[in-house]
Amino acid sequence: MNLIQRSKFIPSMNSSTFLVKQTLINDLKELQSKKISCVDFASKYAKINTEKETNGQIPDIRNIIDIYLDEENIREEDAQYKAMQEGELSKLINLLENNATSLQIQNINFLGESVPLTSEEIKKRRLSNFIFFIKLILVLIFVFYAPVYALKLIQYITETMTGH
Repeated sequence: MNLIQRSKFIPSMNSSTFLVKQTLINDLKELQSKKISCVDFASKYAKINTEKETNGQIPDIRNIIDIYLDEENIREEDAQYKAMQEGELSKLINLLENNATSLQIQNINFLGESVPLTSEEIKKRRLSNFIFFIKLILVLIFVFYAPVYALKLIQYITETMTGH
């Protein structure tokens, strides 16, 4: 199988998405090695929605990393907490470098050690999200179409009773 044939099996990532991802990985590594401060990292990503910039391939990093950025003072005082958060940062970088799914990336937790999601858990979560989506559609259909059918039913009953 040549490169062109194999590329059909690789999820597409346009150059813009690739650039955002690589920049994010580099910035996270600089944050990890203290080459940039938490404040500088937060400033840079305050207005960048990585989920929007990467068409959903990377979740919004602000929601994931905010706890790490806000707790620099706690890490300075508590070596165990620092080790846990540094471990989570390493996991996040590793997941991004290895093209992890959005669900796997969102599983990172800077409040405690995250447990990697198995493929079975990912399938369950996706199925759960799919079922929720179907239920939502059914509710919306009922909400929008029930009044129409109720009016038709009232009209039918009225016509039947009055003979018109």
